[in-house]
Amino acid sequence: MSLKQTYEKQLNHIDSRYDELVQTLTDWSNINSGSYHLQGVRRYREVLQAAFAPLLDANDSVEVMTLPAFEIIDDEGNITEQSVSQGLLIRKRPQLKKRVFLGGHMDTVFPKEHHFQRCQLLDNNTLNGPGVADMKAGILAMLTTLQALESHEVAENIGWDVYLSPDEEIGSQSSSVVFPQFSKHRFGMIYEPSLPDGEFVGQRKGSGNFSVVVKGRAAHAGRAFYEGRNAIMKLSRIIAEMWELNDPSHTTTLNVGTITGGQALNVVPELAIAKFNIRVSINEDADKVLAQVDAIINKHQEADYEIFRHGRITRPAKPMDVDQQKLFAVLEQINNELGLPTKVIATGGCCDGNNLKALGLPNVDTLGVRGGYIHSDKEFVLLDSICERAKLSALMLLAFADGSVFRDE
Repeated sequence: MSLKQTYEKQLNHIDSRYDELVQTLTDWSNINSGSYHLQGVRRYREVLQAAFAPLLDANDSVEVMTLPAFEIIDDEGNITEQSVSQGLLIRKRPQLKKRVFLGGHMDTVFPKEHHFQRCQLLDNNTLNGPGVADMKAGILAMLTTLQALESHEVAENIGWDVYLSPDEEIGSQSSSVVFPQFSKHRFGMIYEPSLPDGEFVGQRKGSGNFSVVVKGRAAHAGRAFYEGRNAIMKLSRIIAEMWELNDPSHTTTLNVGTITGGQALNVVPELAIAKFNIRVSINEDADKVLAQVDAIINKHQEADYEIFRHGRITRPAKPMDVDQQKLFAVLEQINNELGLPTKVIATGGCCDGNNLKALGLPNVDTLGVRGGYIHSDKEFVLLDSICERAKLSALMLLAFADGSVFRDE
């Protein structure tokens, strides 16, 4: 008997809940949970905590995690700390060693003040709204998956841990302290959205965000022009040389994303800040390009200026190694059961799957819904993919629990 036949009841029940799931997703996505809107993330976390609660009993645990702040460069060019909201960690059957990790993020890229705040149906299968694909529908698919798993007796054979982070969209620098405890789990399931056609991401680039801060000396642009030290001009020369490090024949990229500085046209600006992102296919390339950046900065050091770089690689590169290939073979087996294609692509994007793989945990990080235009006010989810992806994940967990897959455990 096939897995699909064995667990037909669970799969059919997922399909029967379609209308309920669409309404739940709409309600969740209408809650603003921008990364820096700490109260909004907290409100959404409380909703999720209540939604997962029926899956738990007295032997299980729920922890609302206060996370450490992380360093940022403020508007004055100083290193300061940024706080985030709390994370949510849920453990089922914590006594069991045969475990799987499921991960997602509660935050979105849309601030409290952003104009994009509410959902709307574009057609019978397309919902437009903030975070609908990235990744509130993914968390809903995760929850639906676990409900299906726990409805069957084989669930008793495995334990699972869910971590829902408040800071993925800003690099998971605070949540990074949580991830090491999952490194020995058998595999990870992360619910970032796939593309509209359902592709899965196998290999990912690594990424880091950085700042170059230049502090010069202010002066009156008319009365004392040459007494000033123009931070904007100094920074401009630095980033022009940094930009030349890009080479279309190489996979490393350096993108200058924002520049701030100056206050008035009659003042020689004393402060300028550029923020940039680096993407690398292999981690060693990060050291190389950062050494080149530092050499450029050092070349431009001179009296009456203070220049420094801040930041680090926060997402290591994620290779498609042997462990990943084994996991994707299982994914393809389950997809075949459901009559779905399995197309695996590489991308320059990154997520918590990078960090977990770097810690030794193989994972599929695009088990979320099919959607598109994420991080824009055109973001959408294809609603039929909520049940589709929940069934895929449910069969993966049920097969793990009954021993159909990962027999080398």
